[in-house]
Amino acid sequence: MNLIRKCSVLVIVLILLGGIFAPLKSSAGTPPDEIRLKTWKVLWEKEIKEWDEISKGNHSWETINIEQGLPDVPEGVRSAWYRVDLPKLSWGQPGLGIYKLYGREVQVVSFDGKTLYNSVRQFGLDQYRLLLPIPSQQDGQSLFIHVKTPDDRIGIQESMLLGNYQEMFPNYVGSGLTNILLACSMILMALVMLFCSVLLRNAYFSSWITLAVIVLSFGFLILGYTDFVLVILPGYETALDMVFGAALISLMLALSVYFEKLVGSGPFLIIRRYRHLLVVYSLLFITFQLCNAFVSSEYFNSYIFSLDIYGMLLVIQLALLLIISIVYSVKKNFDAILFIIGYAIFSIPFIGELVWFILKEGQYDLVYWKWGILGFEFVLIIMLGRRIANNHERVIRYSKELEMYNNELQHSEKMEIISELAASVAHEVRNPLQVTRGFMQLLNHRSGPKEKEYLDMALIELDRAANIITDFLTFAKPELHEVILLDLGAELRHIESILVPLANMQGGQLKLHIEEDVFIYGNSSKFKQAFINMVKNSIESITVKGLVIISAHKKGNKVFVHIKDDGCGMTEKELARLGEPYYSNKSKGTGLGLMVTFRIIEVMQGKIKFTSKKGIGTEVMVEFPYGELNNPPIPV
Repeated sequence: MNLIRKCSVLVIVLILLGGIFAPLKSSAGTPPDEIRLKTWKVLWEKEIKEWDEISKGNHSWETINIEQGLPDVPEGVRSAWYRVDLPKLSWGQPGLGIYKLYGREVQVVSFDGKTLYNSVRQFGLDQYRLLLPIPSQQDGQSLFIHVKTPDDRIGIQESMLLGNYQEMFPNYVGSGLTNILLACSMILMALVMLFCSVLLRNAYFSSWITLAVIVLSFGFLILGYTDFVLVILPGYETALDMVFGAALISLMLALSVYFEKLVGSGPFLIIRRYRHLLVVYSLLFITFQLCNAFVSSEYFNSYIFSLDIYGMLLVIQLALLLIISIVYSVKKNFDAILFIIGYAIFSIPFIGELVWFILKEGQYDLVYWKWGILGFEFVLIIMLGRRIANNHERVIRYSKELEMYNNELQHSEKMEIISELAASVAHEVRNPLQVTRGFMQLLNHRSGPKEKEYLDMALIELDRAANIITDFLTFAKPELHEVILLDLGAELRHIESILVPLANMQGGQLKLHIEEDVFIYGNSSKFKQAFINMVKNSIESITVKGLVIISAHKKGNKVFVHIKDDGCGMTEKELARLGEPYYSNKSKGTGLGLMVTFRIIEVMQGKIKFTSKKGIGTEVMVEFPYGELNNPPIPV
């Protein structure tokens, strides 16, 4: 949902920007005093006629009126002469705008035989957009346009404009610059991506490079399909054709690699195997094209290795990617769903224009497919950005888990060392303490009042040392002895009765909120030892009129016990050290009590969690497995 919301915001921003810049485009308008030419004459050629024959001969010209529709081209005709009769011209430098003319070879000749324009194209782009400066004459004159093509599309397809050349030139350039700017922006974006790739980690490097190649290929495809490039760079028809072919090859290969990296290879690795086939075909295609460029031979001009066949292979690949995307999207692969969305953004205008091209019998040029490409690129960038973001989140999650496991390992090792130390030392220390205590009791009966005071203090400290030893032994071997089904309510009420006097002495209150029929397996005495220690800590943390709440409830197959107080609370640093030996917030505390509590809860298959805020209070949450009469007891 977050991704969809961000994409919606981006679309709204683009629409607003389009609304801002639309008036700028429309403000240019059409220059005034232009004449729209809707009629001209044509002479279909079955045999090529040179200008000398046209200028001297008497020929039967056929009149064309664009408002009445274009005539059918005679069968077998692949060249024609067009005669445009111009009215009287009053401009200092007149200009003639021809905005849709189909052909591979175009020659424009003035009435006096002067060649105004001549172009020969050896590649697939057969549409011309021309703005020609013509000689200024007070009397009417005629222009002759010779068109040759091996294709079915031929000749002038739209009305022409006659006007002031200087006023027509900005509109002519502006209409052609849109595709140039779109292509150049893609190429620039791809180059920036390539430069930025050196800053990426190896995990993202190949995907980022592949995406940059896709964007670069799309940019050169649009550039190669734009006839306005030849206005800027006349004479580079062959180079433009080679750029278009190279862009088509790199696009096919890079798109399949990108899809495989982000979505998958598909069943039976079909995407990878199809790409291997394309690599072999591409090498043969390049070889034949280079040989055809340098060696004039019909052998190297094979239709099998032409752009038409390559275009068919591209359509097959796009169909495969769409089918595999649908297969993965059924499996809830979000990258596949995104690819389908991007594919739809690209294919809907492209297929619509292709259908219209067929309905118009080839008299239409594809325009809007370029904007579909732009939308497709945005989706591909979103796919990669989403993958990088997911990997970043995964790395952060793994780092946190690794830190947690490392802390648990350190804690486990520390507890194991303390357990071994406690088991080996406790018995050895307890025996001398008991002997010492016995002799001091004997001395106490035979001593005077002053000596008794000192001996009593010594006995108290010996008892305190003995309790520490007992805690050590409990921590080292927290045996539950007798494991029974405990009624949690009864156990906690017993603990309440023991600790209510202590709470009253602190000036606070102790309250219970316990559900009925909440049971766990454990040892009653150890359970009381652990919870008395925790509740006692909560009571000692509160001030006058403080409150300690003990609650217990069952949720699913778990039992939860909460001990909450409104005492002094702890910082995050203090919370992190809870359970460590010899760490305590009390002035005379050893930290062993809470350490023993952790061990008892652990042996009873429980989990304990502390949450606290300084000056607000602390809450302890203990989780146990729910105990039922037919359940086996906890293994000790």
